[in-house]
Formats: sequence, structure tokens, C-alpha cells
Amino acid sequence: MVVDPADRTVRELGVAIGINTNQVAEYEGLIRALEELSRAGARRARVVTDSQFVVKQFNGEYRAKDERMKALLARAKAVAARFDALTVQHVMRSGHAHNTRADALANRALDEAKKKTH
Repeated sequence: MVVDPADRTVRELGVAIGINTNQVAEYEGLIRALEELSRAGARRARVVTDSQFVVKQFNGEYRAKDERMKALLARAKAVAARFDALTVQHVMRSGHAHNTRADALANRALDEAKKKTH
């Protein structure tokens, strides 16, 4: 979900990325969000996610050890470099309206992908 400073929804997107780990899906979500914000012309952004793992790696609190995670982190950092100011922060999985909606979008994308394969 992309929302503007007045908390109005600008864009909603759910994309199935095939069979992957949660961490890969969470990184792909971060990268997609940053790309959407960049395409919309944003120069400053705040990204919230329920993935503490991604937030801590992106913010340098955890080191990326796995080669796949290193590659995803590098992609995220490359897109992040387009912004003048960027904050990536953790929110609890439940109790945050935008996170609840983002989960629903992800689940819808997964359901649609399953229908296509059956």
C-alpha cells in the first residue's frame, strides 16, 4: 500500500512471486514499495512493515549473511538511494490498519495465483 502524507491510499498492489521464503517475500515487498514510491515521484518516504528481520537488516542492525539476502538487501539499498530521506520501520503484525490491508492484498494475490495453477 502507498499512502500520502494525509493518510489517503494512493496505490494498492498485491503480486504473487512464486514459491519463496517469508524473508524473500518481505524483501520483494519492500523493493516493490520503494519502486512504486520512486515512480510516483516521492523524494521522502516512510515505509512500515511487520518484518522485523527486513527492517533490522535494512537499517544495519543485522548483517546479511546468506547470499540471497545480500542480493535482496543490495537491490533494496539501490532503490532507496533514489530518495532524499527514507525511514524503514517495524510495526506489529496486528493492530495496524495499513498492515492489515497489506496482508489482505498479499493473500488475495496468492489466492489468484493458486486459481491459475489449478
